[in-house]
Amino acid sequence: SSAMYPKVFEEYMDFTLRYSQLVEKLPTRAFLTPLEEDEEVEVELAKGVSAVIKYKAVGELQPNGKREVFFEANGIPRLVEVVDRAAEQAIGTKAVRDKADLTVMGSVGAPMAGTIIEVAVKPGTVVSAGQQLCIMSAMKMETAISAPVGGTVTQVAVEPNDVLDAGDLVVYIDVTAAGAASSSDPTTSFESDSEGEDIDPKAALAAAASN
Repeated sequence: SSAMYPKVFEEYMDFTLRYSQLVEKLPTRAFLTPLEEDEEVEVELAKGVSAVIKYKAVGELQPNGKREVFFEANGIPRLVEVVDRAAEQAIGTKAVRDKADLTVMGSVGAPMAGTIIEVAVKPGTVVSAGQQLCIMSAMKMETAISAPVGGTVTQVAVEPNDVLDAGDLVVYIDVTAAGAASSSDPTTSFESDSEGEDIDPKAALAAAASN
């Protein structure tokens, strides 16, 4: 459960949000090793409902670090784009961008595909909820990306003229910095009375409120 194994639960939820729960329907060998050309597997999606998937071919590595994968689902030709995890070694650059973590409020992703035209923050910048982080251009319109929570910017993953896909990481905000400041005990400012003797800070607050 999430109470006993919070880290494991977070990783499971992140995987489920990214790939859905249907991954567990794949046969073990097809999950662990790539299919050969024209090899097919049968996947039982639900009781009495199955799909026959046949792998056909894979396209060339694109500049964005993705490849087109051609396959058939129940005899119907299909095509999807997938990220090639070995693209960085093949190209020698950061071709594959990090994705925003959907389970973390401070992980801010691009709301749509577009081009970054302005970045308003840098690592170390303290932001509040709703503050503008950057501006991107999409479909000939400018869209402001704002902070969903307050905190300190620890990572800026973009710069002007970067081309992003929806969900690409833009900024990471550490919300614990803001939380630490807001959760500090205000009674700590009461250290001593006028004669230098220690006093009870909570009693001092109560006395001040009664006046």
